Amino acid sequence: MSIDLKDFKVTESRSVDFLNEANKVIVGHTRELASVFACLLADGHASLVTMPGLGKTLIAKVVQAGIEGCLRGRIQMVPDMRPSDITGYNIETATGREFRPGPMLKVNVLLIDEINRASPRVLSSLLQALEERFLTIDGVRHDLEDIFISVMTRNDFESAGTYELGDALKDRLLMDIEWGYPSDAEMDEIHSRAVLFDRDPESMIVPSLTITDIRQMQKQVRLLATDGVSPHLKQYITQLTQSCNPAKPQFKQFKTIDGRSFEALVTYGGSPRMAMGLRKAAAAIAFMAGEDKVRVEHVQAVFPDVARAHILMGSLSKVGKHKVSINDFIDAVLRGTPAP
Repeated sequence: MSIDLKDFKVTESRSVDFLNEANKVIVGHTRELASVFACLLADGHASLVTMPGLGKTLIAKVVQAGIEGCLRGRIQMVPDMRPSDITGYNIETATGREFRPGPMLKVNVLLIDEINRASPRVLSSLLQALEERFLTIDGVRHDLEDIFISVMTRNDFESAGTYELGDALKDRLLMDIEWGYPSDAEMDEIHSRAVLFDRDPESMIVPSLTITDIRQMQKQVRLLATDGVSPHLKQYITQLTQSCNPAKPQFKQFKTIDGRSFEALVTYGGSPRMAMGLRKAAAAIAFMAGEDKVRVEHVQAVFPDVARAHILMGSLSKVGKHKVSINDFIDAVLRGTPAP
C-alpha cells in the first residue's frame, strides 16, 4: 500500500501504517499529518498554524496516540504563566531541597497548545530545551528524553491576548505548517465520521509504532541525511537558503508579482539552521517514500514549511494595497532557484 500526497508518495510500510491509522480520525489533512510525522523522524519541532477549530490540537494528540509507549505531555499556554511553570523548580522541604520537574521532562511528544498566548519571558524558557535537549535549573542539568519533539499550535491571525513568537524560537522549529478550511467533500466526510463526535477521538487510535521503532527510523533518516544527499543537491539546498537571506546577492533577483523588490519586505531569513533543517526534513520525506537517496523533489516538497519557520517578513509587507505574504516570497524563491 501507499499514500499519495501529490508532492510525493508514502510507501515505507511503517509510515503507511501510522498515517492510515491516524486517518481514522483526521479528515483531509494527510499531508499536514505526514509533515508532522516527518518532523518526528527528523528529530525536529513543528508549529501548526491555522484558524481555530481546524484540527491543530487533534493532529498533535493523534501523533502521540499512534506510538506505543510514547510519553505524552501538554502545556496549555496562558498569559500569566511563569518560566518555572515550563522548566520546573526547586523548593525547600522538611528533608531538604526538592526538584519539582516541569512538563518538558519525561516526555517524548510534547503538545504546546496556543503557544503565542504566553509572554516572551515565558517563551524564552523554551529555547535551551528545544535546541540542546536539556534544561539547566539552579546550575543543575536535567536531560530530556532521547526521543523528544514538540508540536506547537497557534492561531496566528489573532491579536488580543497573543504575542509574536521571537525570532530565536521560530528559528528552532523544523517546520511551520499552515492549512485552510476543508473542502465540501471533506466537510461531508467529517459529518459521516461518528468517531469525531466522541470527546476524545484520538482514543480510537491503535498504536502502530513503538518508541523503539521511532528510534530506529530516526537513525535511518540521519543516515540518509548524511550519506544520501549528492553534492549537487547540497548546493541546491545552499542556494535556496541563501536566496532567503536579504544580506546575500542571490536574494536580490527575486521580485513580487507586480515587479517590486523584496528588499524592503523581508527582514531576515536563510540561517544555517534552515539549511540543515531542509536537509533533515527532505531525508525524512525520502525515507517515508521508501527511497535510499534524497532527490530534488523531496527538498522542494518540504521547502515551504521549513522556510516559513526561518523567514521574518518586515512590517511594510503587511500594509498598503499591495500586501505580500511570506508564501508569496517562498513561491518566488522556489520558482526562481534553478534545480540540479
